[in-house]
Amino acid sequence: MIHQLGITEFLEQSQGHLALDVRSEGEYDHGRIPGTVNLPLFNNLEREIVGTAYKQKSKREATLLGLDFASKKMCDFVRFIQPKLKDNKVFVHCWRGGMRSESMAWLFNLFEHEVFILQGGYKSFRNHVL
Repeated sequence: MIHQLGITEFLEQSQGHLALDVRSEGEYDHGRIPGTVNLPLFNNLEREIVGTAYKQKSKREATLLGLDFASKKMCDFVRFIQPKLKDNKVFVHCWRGGMRSESMAWLFNLFEHEVFILQGGYKSFRNHVL
């Protein structure tokens, strides 16, 4: 099952559970929610390529590129979280709480994990603390 949580609920409920930041390494290095683990859906270069395709071509073209990059890593993502789980709950966020976190939530949900997505993503955390 996949749930959406506001920032306060996400911070409270993720304590003691696996919380994943699925943004690129560069985004994570620039700022992060304390206690999160970086598991990037796209590396820095892939993110740049997808973003450029979105702006210069179309959302559809960018999505296809993103699927091409991410599909090769899906098994690795699932294998990464398995030994780190204390229970069946996984907390996930990206920049805005959009396609990257929802894609990872879909994947983890396939393996019957209970997934919690941060509504508004890291952007909502920044607004919360600033």
